[in-house]
Amino acid sequence: MIKRSFSFADTARKFITGQTQMFLETSAPLHRYEKDPVLSKREFEIALRDALKFLDRSEALRQNPLVHSRIVTEKTRGADATPKERSLVLQNLICETAIGLQGHPKRERAYRALRRTYLNPAPTQEKAAELLDLPFSTYRRHLAEGIALLAETLWLQETDELLE
Repeated sequence: MIKRSFSFADTARKFITGQTQMFLETSAPLHRYEKDPVLSKREFEIALRDALKFLDRSEALRQNPLVHSRIVTEKTRGADATPKERSLVLQNLICETAIGLQGHPKRERAYRALRRTYLNPAPTQEKAAELLDLPFSTYRRHLAEGIALLAETLWLQETDELLE
């Protein structure tokens, strides 16, 4: 009697093939859309900064790469959503996330700077600093903290690292 030994590769291939078939038979459809580009964290942060500049203009937001992000796609009808729907969802997502910073003592100052700059903007950043009763350099530091916190929170949502 000849005993055939199976290599690790054979065993792994059978396991993966079996698992894949079982997954395909039992799982819900995937929500990733092939049209949606995958942004690096740095590209995501740059796109967020651009989106903040045009937060009050949904027409300009339609050109932002974040309208094709996973978090926006999941909150719309997916690949079938219109550019207008995607830009509105992006606006709401940014605003809701920024407002979520409110109330925490260490994040309150970041929220206040974001609010006076993007959500309820003052005419200039100098005026925003004045309205917040802050020196301009302190205001800029708080704003940088707010943008960083906003970017990190949205990135964690994008990459499914944030528990809901």
